[in-house]
Amino acid sequence: MLFPYKFVGNHAINKMHTYIKFIFEKVWCEAKGKDYDVEQLFADNEELKDIIVDLHYLETANFFLEGIQTVFEEFKKLDDDDITKFKNWFISNNNIEGLCNNEAGLNVIRYDEIKDEFPKLTSELKKFYSKLYSGSFLSLKPLKDELGDIKKHFNDFSDYQPNMNKGKCPFCGVSNMKNKNFKGYDSYDHYLPKAKFPFNSINFLNLAPTCHECNSGYKGTKDPLEYAGKTFYPFSNEQYQLSFTINLNNDDWESFEPDDISISYGPATLENQINTWRTIYGIDERYKALCCGENDGQYWIEQVLDECENEGKTALEVLETRKRLAKKRPYADVNFLRVPFLEACDNSGLFNGN
Repeated sequence: MLFPYKFVGNHAINKMHTYIKFIFEKVWCEAKGKDYDVEQLFADNEELKDIIVDLHYLETANFFLEGIQTVFEEFKKLDDDDITKFKNWFISNNNIEGLCNNEAGLNVIRYDEIKDEFPKLTSELKKFYSKLYSGSFLSLKPLKDELGDIKKHFNDFSDYQPNMNKGKCPFCGVSNMKNKNFKGYDSYDHYLPKAKFPFNSINFLNLAPTCHECNSGYKGTKDPLEYAGKTFYPFSNEQYQLSFTINLNNDDWESFEPDDISISYGPATLENQINTWRTIYGIDERYKALCCGENDGQYWIEQVLDECENEGKTALEVLETRKRLAKKRPYADVNFLRVPFLEACDNSGLFNGN
């Protein structure tokens, strides 16, 4: 990941995860010996109770209302030790930063790991959590009145990002992201896939706007935690700067192929995170393809040669200008990749005599 997002912590839509946390802790985990009664079970959360009552009139909310009650009945069958296990799993699966940093002591859990022991409950949990994040559900009036909607969150989220990073997908740095001036919005990726992980499908610390190519073309339902060590946390407060070194083994720039290009990544302190990122998002393939592309790598070279020929500049002067601009705006025009590629071209002798 080229840079972390800034999390909009005070946004109203985050209340949805708070509602689900209440349902898990105060309704499901305390279900034993109780009957399902909305007035009694939700007495300590009047706001959520009112929403649930209002949702009873909307067919689109059936999965939500029925799911709460069905899971409630399944939790009534659990013993105290099982309840403790589920509580620990809930806490761990929502500590997205801790999981990305591979913190010791966390009890991360996946559906596949509990389905044999709790088959019915696992099925109902997956059915419930998989539908929580959907525009059709979150846009229902009782929820929208309290939370806003996804489009509003996307607009606010986009405005909240630092100017240097705005407009680019942080998972690739190549694709442009929409902003409030667009009618639509980019997809939110469940960084820990909702198809594999219970309890965090509506936690916006696990929901990161992502370009279509990264989300659907490469990552899909890949699990970042399957790889050794740490993975990038999308909302990290720690700032970092990735470095790229490119080497070429072909001096005919008009016939570059991906196999002619090798890319090294740094810093070494982020090696685990970088390797997972490269694997999940197909970074090597995509960056090499750019360097070989007629409208990318070849055009970058043509620009240098053109400025040398028609503006009386030396290749060194052109490259220094590119470096200066890249330092100011590394993600504009793929500068973070363009500069090391042009340096590799220069090192291979392509600009000799210019």
